[in-house]
Amino acid sequence: PMTPESSSSSMCVNCRSAGARLTCPLCSEPVCSKCAERPPQGAFRHMHPVPQDLKHLHYCPPCYASHIEPALEKYAETLELAKQVFVFYVTQRKQIPLIKKAKETLRISEGEDRDEIILTLAYMAAEKGYNALVECDVKSVKVRNEGWQHSVWSGSAVPAMIDAEKMDRY
Repeated sequence: PMTPESSSSSMCVNCRSAGARLTCPLCSEPVCSKCAERPPQGAFRHMHPVPQDLKHLHYCPPCYASHIEPALEKYAETLELAKQVFVFYVTQRKQIPLIKKAKETLRISEGEDRDEIILTLAYMAAEKGYNALVECDVKSVKVRNEGWQHSVWSGSAVPAMIDAEKMDRY
């Protein structure tokens, strides 16, 4: 996160006005609150884990343009691929036209709902170049806190590459 500068006479790296009270977490340059760039709310939500340099709330305009905007574009592209990932659940009995199956299992321990868990697992698979999730298992646990309750979702799946043309024929 950006930290207040010890001296209020710091000059903003962007507009050169005196009194820049924030510091860019990437380049450590002072920046005023008017010039500080903020990523959209919920940006990188399905990226797991989010890289440390993308977790901050404010950036100077040069760092935002060189680091955050390209990361947002790549995230949006990968998210579109994730929305096209085929999902096969553990209960699936139909033959899957597998080409390649990953050795590691992807796991998400806490999520707000079932769709979020599936999309996050799909994003992780798409990020690694896979187009399917096999052996997908999504579960919820009810958490009670005195007078109210909510569900905490978790899930696991194995990324895989399948023959999409054969899937279209099913």
